[in-house]
Amino acid sequence: KQLDSTWVWLWIDFGHAYESIGLYDKAEAMFLKAISLDSTYYMTYQRLGDLYFYKLNKPLKAESLWQKALSIEPNDPQTLLSVANVRKDSDNQQASQYYLKALAQDPGDESTLAQLINIYRSTGKVESGIHDLIRITQLPYSQNANLYFQIGLLYLDLARPDSAHAFFETCLRLDPDNFFGPLGMA
Repeated sequence: KQLDSTWVWLWIDFGHAYESIGLYDKAEAMFLKAISLDSTYYMTYQRLGDLYFYKLNKPLKAESLWQKALSIEPNDPQTLLSVANVRKDSDNQQASQYYLKALAQDPGDESTLAQLINIYRSTGKVESGIHDLIRITQLPYSQNANLYFQIGLLYLDLARPDSAHAFFETCLRLDPDNFFGPLGMA
């Protein structure tokens, strides 16, 4: 089994090499070979899904592979983001759930936070978005100043400056050099 794991990485590396030079059919073959050696390694499904989505324009195949990856490793932030990005145009509710799970794994990911906030604003679910993000702040490793700043902005969207102020203060406490914190306090 240990040898199979080594070979899996080798085939994945070959797949990346072929992908990087535009030989997508060969890249696909390498990823499929890796899966044949070890069908329990989530990363191979993730990478093959990326190839299908970003290079071959096959979003349904990509999502199917990403779902397989998540069945093996349910908290992989990259795979969660991939599924969220596919879903954001067709199902905001599901996309927001995937973004939230990814953000819970990496509360400092600014891109994920921005995508999630865009969904809350575009769907008019700012209040529920605030509650979701506050739950993220309660995780032990979520002391991200920008997260607090963004919650403050969402409170301003709801015309609740007192609530916003508390989050801007926390933003500045966590990062006294944060450029945006004082703007929110103004």
